Amino acid sequence: MGKRDVILADSPLVLFESTYYSHDRSRVFLYNPNNIPFPWYVGGSIVSVKQMVSDLPPYPIRAFIIKADGSYEMSYNTFISKH
Repeated sequence: MGKRDVILADSPLVLFESTYYSHDRSRVFLYNPNNIPFPWYVGGSIVSVKQMVSDLPPYPIRAFIIKADGSYEMSYNTFISKH
């Protein structure tokens, strides 16, 4: 990971574990592209809205998406805005 890259947990069940093992906890987020409410039984009261994202970061920032089965993938957004 580079200094600007982020970790995105694709499930609330791996968010806390991903945060625990990260070198920089401020760069770990719950990836929630469908804006599904955070399940209360996982610990929703200790997760802030600032810890959730619904979009991938823009290139060159990379997102390492951690899956519940322990696998991961790297992705980023290549969308270029035209103003």
